[in-house]
Amino acid sequence: MGSIKHPVVRLLGVGAVVFLTTCTDERGPLEPGPADPVVKVVSQLPAGSAVRLSRAIEPIDLGVENPTGLAFSSNSGMLLVISRAPGTPPGDATAIELVDPSADRVGTVQVAIGVTDPINMTFDEAANRLLIFGATNSELYEIRARQDGSIDPQAVEQIDARSFGVEDPQGITVDPVSGHLFILDVEGRRIVRVEPDPQHGFEEAAISEIDLRKAGLSDLRGLAMHPVTGSLYTLDPSRQELHELTPTGQIVASHDMSGFGLTNTHGMAFGPSG
Repeated sequence: MGSIKHPVVRLLGVGAVVFLTTCTDERGPLEPGPADPVVKVVSQLPAGSAVRLSRAIEPIDLGVENPTGLAFSSNSGMLLVISRAPGTPPGDATAIELVDPSADRVGTVQVAIGVTDPINMTFDEAANRLLIFGATNSELYEIRARQDGSIDPQAVEQIDARSFGVEDPQGITVDPVSGHLFILDVEGRRIVRVEPDPQHGFEEAAISEIDLRKAGLSDLRGLAMHPVTGSLYTLDPSRQELHELTPTGQIVASHDMSGFGLTNTHGMAFGPSG
């Protein structure tokens, strides 16, 4: 058995949590290696059941050479994947690859922003827009989508997010019903809740927080909201646990993820499992 590190997209059957991760797989001598990617498919269990691997998709199957950020738009039915070579600093533009549920790359959109940490991106279904949080400059980038859900690279707005008070963002998500933005701030061991105004603007947004210290949670990475239950999900990489939280920060359940090899998560969202 050999230990191989390579990026894959993991789709897990807890209501279809999608992880973009650098993982470590144990493979036998006759199994495909890095030059011959493998797709693993396991039947998805009903919601609320034990976590099972539904699918593992290699970058070569996505048609994306260096995936490093992930969101899902149910409006278009597309995975939105940022592509950037390892160790490459963000430039003045970012390529967003469009991938359909069958893992076929269907196009690329170039947006005129530099994304520092692509884990801080999510699709806002309530306002039909892609949101990306700038980890180093406390800027929130809004990229509007068209009526069919496709990203409009000309409709980009930069929003001053210093009032959010986020120190170290490691994941963002949006409630598809209320439009509330949630930002995982690992420095403060909290989730910052940002409630936009009725027109979905952030200039007069109400800011509050969900304290994670009471639940004993720290060193988390990635954040996603279940579109039906409204539960928040976040990953503890060191303990290899996926935590399901109430909107007030109480732990509903903790799922053992040690069998999935999620060593370095670059993106997390809810999406299709098939």
